[in-house]
Amino acid sequence: AAERAYQECLSLFDRIRLFQYLDPEQKRAICRTCVVQSYVAGQVVARGGTKHAECVFIVSTGTLEVSVEGRRVATLGACELFGERAWLHQGTRAAVVAAATPASVVAVRRNRLQQVLGVAFKDLLWRNVVHVSLRDWFADRRLPFGCADLHTLTDSFIIQNFPPRSHVIQDGEQGARGVRFLVVLSGGV
Repeated sequence: AAERAYQECLSLFDRIRLFQYLDPEQKRAICRTCVVQSYVAGQVVARGGTKHAECVFIVSTGTLEVSVEGRRVATLGACELFGERAWLHQGTRAAVVAAATPASVVAVRRNRLQQVLGVAFKDLLWRNVVHVSLRDWFADRRLPFGCADLHTLTDSFIIQNFPPRSHVIQDGEQGARGVRFLVVLSGGV
């Protein structure tokens, strides 16, 4: 059973664009500690209000529904991640995630991802937040332009931290040329 779970994780990681830059040894090192869990339709995978920041989850098979305050906000399918926001914001889970169909979910330990990926760990998780946000904004037509390739757009983002009260972009700043829009992932401007 452990070998089957390990092989399932390796296969899954090969299909996830977010992990495309990992070398085979990094994928193997992460997969060695993954746990594969099966859920029946209606079963809760992660409950809002709980502290589950020790794992990031990946849908292997099936469909999951994400609800916040009883309202469905997303549907997740194979190769999609969830749970990264609780870790990135150092807080509790905001949503309830439940299996809409029979599903298999891989739990990836945060400390293992950090250990293998080092400083790239946070960037990887923020990129997933950007990708999901852009996908939802395009689906809801909340952006004034279209996008033929969401993955390429996500890859073009530069994710950067700014201390409080710092200037992000100033009028006439040389580095601001070419900037079309900013996405604030946490905090405010």
